[in-house]
Amino acid sequence: MVTGTNRGCLASDASSFSDLGAFTAHVISEDCSLFEPNTPVKTAFKRGCERLQRVPGRKLHNGDVIPQQVPLMLMDNMSDDFCLREEDTPSNRFDICLCYRRDKDLQRASFIHNHVAAIGTVHWRPNAGEDPEVQMARATCNSSIFILVISDHTFADINALLGDGVPAGGRLCTDLANLLRQMDMILEMYEHHPESMCILPV
Repeated sequence: MVTGTNRGCLASDASSFSDLGAFTAHVISEDCSLFEPNTPVKTAFKRGCERLQRVPGRKLHNGDVIPQQVPLMLMDNMSDDFCLREEDTPSNRFDICLCYRRDKDLQRASFIHNHVAAIGTVHWRPNAGEDPEVQMARATCNSSIFILVISDHTFADINALLGDGVPAGGRLCTDLANLLRQMDMILEMYEHHPESMCILPV
């Protein structure tokens, strides 16, 4: 949790020409590097806080004093490595991202992978030793072609979800949940950048 100032203190505006608060304006400025690759969010917010604290308190015309604005930051549970953007390296970029249910469609995905691998680099299963969800997010953000494998099993389970909310088998299995989450990410990106993506349901 981060707030522009502590309890009982006023938060200043950035200027009379801006709708932003002073703290927000500092945090998103180039000096704090929040949107630069590999800048931890914690670091950017701490820089914004330091910049704001260089601004002294103000005395009003009636003699009242507005104290120095000190943001409240509760980020102990946030990883020091958490960034809004990672450095875009060749290892993060793919031509094709293959999305499928690992519990049902690994054989189909392997067949498709073998036929499209000659076209370019394909993300189709996680590498050992790294969080699979992190790899999935990277592949989703750095691919241009998405192949969605919708087998009869998955189609039936999605229809069950649309009906009474319970897929075949009586529960939403992890692999189906992961597939739906990845599809949701892809469709969200497609909504904002339809010109740079191609989605192929199979």
